[in-house]
Amino acid sequence: MTNLFKVLFVVFGGLCILGLFGLPWLTDWVDALRIAVATMFVVGAFAHFGKYRAHLIQMVPPNVPRPVFVIALIGILELVGGLALLWPPTRPWASLGLTLLLMCVLPAHFRAAELKLMYRGKPFPSLLISTLLHVVFVFAVLAVG
Repeated sequence: MTNLFKVLFVVFGGLCILGLFGLPWLTDWVDALRIAVATMFVVGAFAHFGKYRAHLIQMVPPNVPRPVFVIALIGILELVGGLALLWPPTRPWASLGLTLLLMCVLPAHFRAAELKLMYRGKPFPSLLISTLLHVVFVFAVLAVG
């Protein structure tokens, strides 16, 4: 999750810097943030299908049936939602859907923090960090919707 924050921060910062040079589609910080949020979700979606998939599956709370299917579904929703943020007619719906998705996955992040699960050789962020990152992600998604 902290890697996704880095993606969001680096892409947003880079696009804002490019916007200073007068690129017409980057002169507004909301457009830069929208592209950064979309990038974050698309990058995050691929983790649900790559070599770290097993790490995500272990996060799913035990009362959630079919964790393998759930992780795949979340990956698809992140991919579609991230791309839908870029198209004006679907933007509000994508913002709403991604906000709800973030709320739904929060218990899995709490579980990962409580159990001190590992992801890519590092422990998942603490409850406080997970909560703060989710708040940042939610505000970013709502700001660009």
